[in-house]
Amino acid sequence: GDQPGANLPNFDDSDFTNINLPHDYSIDQDFSPYFEAESAYKPGGVGNYRKSFVIDDINLEEKQVFIYFDGVYQNSTTYINGEKLGFNPYGYNPFAYDLSPYLKKDEENLLAIRCDHQVPSSRWYSGSGIYRSVDILVKNRLNLGIYGPKIDYEIADKLGKINVKSEVCNNYKDPKTFKLKHSLYFKNKLIKDITNEEITIDANSKEDIDLNFQVENISLWDLDKPNLYQLRSEILLEDESIDEYVTDIGFRVLEKNPQTGISLNGKNIKIKGVCLHHDNGALGACDYRSALEYKVDILKDMGA
Repeated sequence: GDQPGANLPNFDDSDFTNINLPHDYSIDQDFSPYFEAESAYKPGGVGNYRKSFVIDDINLEEKQVFIYFDGVYQNSTTYINGEKLGFNPYGYNPFAYDLSPYLKKDEENLLAIRCDHQVPSSRWYSGSGIYRSVDILVKNRLNLGIYGPKIDYEIADKLGKINVKSEVCNNYKDPKTFKLKHSLYFKNKLIKDITNEEITIDANSKEDIDLNFQVENISLWDLDKPNLYQLRSEILLEDESIDEYVTDIGFRVLEKNPQTGISLNGKNIKIKGVCLHHDNGALGACDYRSALEYKVDILKDMGA
């Protein structure tokens, strides 16, 4: 339930329950005939999370510390040391906040999240709370952002023309001169790498950088052979890698035609879909990797 002041460091949380993430507080609630079926006859309501931690080995002059949520249901407000970082109403999108300006070195820091799930909010079971993974990201102040580069490509006769658009963020108080490097791997083997000329970026600014390259004899992603490449993107400062982001890519040729339907890599296919929401049955809304893999295996076995 709602506990005013739970976002403040001096709040008495001695009656709070220790939990592990991911967590769905609806699944542990009692059933009630006064609520509706879509929420599994559970009340949802307000939930408060608190986590204390100490930073003793991070140079905050050189590093930024972000908290990244894969999903919180819903209407979440996040605080650090009593300071409001932001409000995220939607329950299914990832989002992140920069903790760095509010962190205290060698002292206790308090992270607090308040969720407000007022039922009914959905026509399926949504769960409540921090039901997906949470990551603490420590990045150099010259970095590739939280979500990494955007990758576009065209493929013809197994020749791939690839465009990588990267947003580089300089959160230092002075300009920085750097290089951007992309390395494409397949089955742990380097296929191609490219490094641009030196670029200077102003203090406290962002810049979009496009790099283009070609790859021959691409192994296409297919339903039966889901080939994946890995693109490693790096910022080089004085030829030292200070930030990197690895993106999985499945190259494929998807075409849509009103007469013949959909084709994948030149082969006509049928889209076989099911009605499947994100929850995991009796496990609630918690986003357990093993449960997701189990569902995908079942779907593949049934021909979806």
